[in-house]
Amino acid sequence: MTARTPVLAALAVLLVGGSRAVGAAAHAPADPPAGQPDAIVDLASKEGAALVGASWRYRDATLVDVAARAAGPDLRPSGAPIRALDVSPSATEVFAREAGFERIPPDELERRRGNGKVSFGWYRVDVTLPERIGSVPVTGSTVAFEIVVDDYAEVWVDDALREQPRFHASFRVKVSLCGLLGRNEEARDWLVRLLDLQPGLTIAAWAAHAATFLAPETKALMIEGLRKAGLPE
Repeated sequence: MTARTPVLAALAVLLVGGSRAVGAAAHAPADPPAGQPDAIVDLASKEGAALVGASWRYRDATLVDVAARAAGPDLRPSGAPIRALDVSPSATEVFAREAGFERIPPDELERRRGNGKVSFGWYRVDVTLPERIGSVPVTGSTVAFEIVVDDYAEVWVDDALREQPRFHASFRVKVSLCGLLGRNEEARDWLVRLLDLQPGLTIAAWAAHAATFLAPETKALMIEGLRKAGLPE
């Protein structure tokens, strides 16, 4: 049995055996299961892509002017009508159709694309899962798509710290980034420096402050990184 599925910006497929399979709904976001995978397929190599019939495509995206609503008292887009920017095509369109995409070889994924200092683009890959990956049966296994993300955010915050070495917000972002990336020792080192600037800082205190200006998803991600770095609750 094979399954064909479109995936955005996935660079590797990790299979975990049925004994560690996750019973969550297929569409629900979840962390990959703990432990070592039973099989790994590198979708950024010709050999790995061929193993699962991976077909990579790319297209530029642009910012477009759209109708929207300002943030309301509930911190959601429930305020007055405004004009805003959005990315086109949307993720829904990218999943729905292949028109406008160029096919690219898997070993050219790291080649820089897009023009200008602010640039957006979509990567799409269609994967056909075979019955087995090596000796590992796909049926009953959990498949995780691992994405390698550019470090642009960290480059930005490092520049900010060089220019303003006591700017609390930059320290918090740096600590959270290190925590999210699993760089535990570095995260703890930056956390010590952050607490020197903000003695008594806790997850609860920062969450209450962040609720006034951050989207819920962004706040949750920041908290996850801060918690992994060891910031007290």
